[in-house]
Amino acid sequence: MQFTLRDALIKHTDAKTAERVFYDAGYISGKAIYENLLVPVKDINELSNKLQNIMKELNIGILRFEKADTENMNFVLTVSEDLDCSGLP
Repeated sequence: MQFTLRDALIKHTDAKTAERVFYDAGYISGKAIYENLLVPVKDINELSNKLQNIMKELNIGILRFEKADTENMNFVLTVSEDLDCSGLP
């Protein structure tokens, strides 16, 4: 569904608009998960643990923090076993 919706958006608008719509949708869903499932959290460690558990429980995927620079709030995350790529090497 995600890929065909993106293709339809590109057909009716353009690739830049389609990417913006997908970005906005991801932002809105991320904000909703944070506000409804994650808060309150005391620190980044609690946030990361809760987020990893929620993503696994909701079958979104297995979240890993590859790099975490808390001073600059810069993180590299990976998601494995997600809906699109589950079971692929």
